[in-house]
Order: sequence, then structure tokens, then C-alpha cells
Amino acid sequence: MTDQIVARFSCGAASFVALTIAIERYGSRVEAVNAFLAAEHADNRRFLADVERYLGIAVTVLQDTKYDADPLKVWWKKRFIAGKDGAPCSKALKGEILDAYRPKAVMVLGYTADEADRLDRFLDANAGRNVIAPLIEDGITKDDCFQIIADAGLVLPVPYLQGFRNSNCLKCPKGGLGYWKHIDLHYPESYEQVARLQDVLGPKSWFLSDRKNLLVSTSSTGPSGMTSMPTNIFQRSSVGFQVPGFGQPSLARPPATNQSTAVETWGKNSSGSR
Repeated sequence: MTDQIVARFSCGAASFVALTIAIERYGSRVEAVNAFLAAEHADNRRFLADVERYLGIAVTVLQDTKYDADPLKVWWKKRFIAGKDGAPCSKALKGEILDAYRPKAVMVLGYTADEADRLDRFLDANAGRNVIAPLIEDGITKDDCFQIIADAGLVLPVPYLQGFRNSNCLKCPKGGLGYWKHIDLHYPESYEQVARLQDVLGPKSWFLSDRKNLLVSTSSTGPSGMTSMPTNIFQRSSVGFQVPGFGQPSLARPPATNQSTAVETWGKNSSGSR
């Protein structure tokens, strides 16, 4: 095994436990690395500092400069938000800069015992990378991680306390309808920013699972022929915004009829994936 071991720490529960196990096993050979994201909750930085004190380490923080670590700018440049191969923001703001950092090092990932399929997909897409997944090796689930953190006396970032299963970007296009309902409840500005950008980019930017629904604002569809990202994407209307089927229907598009189950079960899939 190479002397270099890099643990990807996302400010989430699972990546913290994976980092802790890696340090217990390999000591000072382990370096923790984090990708800063402009759309994450500010409390992630508080948790990162708490983890540094708890483990007695310094986390290396990397940041994209091409897009200012902002997913909205990635989507505007790429002209879409998510597709069959995932979201371009994940690659541009996290994947590329993390992959470029110490590329020959052994990588520690925080996939849990209930995410073995995600590890398989990662390995298929990254042939030749030397990867350690201590949570899968030790049979540790996401709920186990929550308990380990509570036992350590650490406080998770605010989104966890609000019912999200992860503390990732507050604009994650990999979240479902229930996740976006919860975003609209707790972070309406984030909801509106994405809704308005979708209006400007048009139907091909819609990213919900059936590709027939989208986040909707009560504003009219953005003008065509726009050559720069609109500034009003960062403003909130006094009227408010709704996901179709979750309250007042959109005035711009017909309400969906197949989303009531998502409201009842949002807690099971309410957060976007890391």
C-alpha cells in the first residue's frame, strides 16, 4: 500500500466515521480532504472545525475557482441540471478537484454498509483506483454513524437536525420531490433559485425522476435568447413557490397527479446523495 492515504470528508456523518476508522488503522498516514461548496449549509464549516479538534488533525479544504464552487453557475454554463449520468455540479465542484489531489494515494470513502451498490458503481467508473471503504468492511450503516457521532459528543450540521439524511448542497438535483418540498420549507431561497433557473433554461433542464415535473415558480418563464445568468434568480417573490401536488398548483403548468405518496414518504429519500 502506498504511504499516502486520503480520506474524503464531506462534513457528513458517514465520512466522519470512515475518517475516524482510517486514522485508527493507519495513523498519521491519513490526510483528510474536503471540497468546499458554496451551496452547502454554513454549519458544515462549524462541524469541520469540531472534527479537526476532536481528531487532532487539520483538514485540507479544496475549492473550485472556475465556477466559484457554485452549482448554479455550473448548470448555467452546461445548460442542464442533471441527466442520466448524474449532475454536472458533482463532477465539476467535487469529483474533478478531489480526483486531481494526490491521484496515486489510497482513497478512503464513506459509503455505508447499505450503500455497497454505490461503491460498486464508483469502482466501475474508476478502474485502477485503490479504495478503502471501512464502513462497508465493518458493516456500519448510516444509522450506526449517527449513534457513533452522538456517543462522541459531537453535534451534526443543522440540516441533519432538520430531518435531512445528509448535509450536502441545499440545491441537490439528485433529491426527489419530497426532498425539494423539505428544501422549500426550510430554505425557500434555494428552492426559488433553482426553480427560476429551470424556467430560464427550459424543459431540458427539468431533473425530477419522471421528467414531467419540475420545481415551479409563480413567475413566468424566463426570456429566450438570454446570454448571461439572470440576476433575479437570486431574488424571492412575495408569492412563494410550490412543487406541483404539494399545495397550490403552479399557474404556469398543470398540476401533477401522482405525487401524494412522495409527500408521505419523503423522509425515506429526502436527501440528495453525496
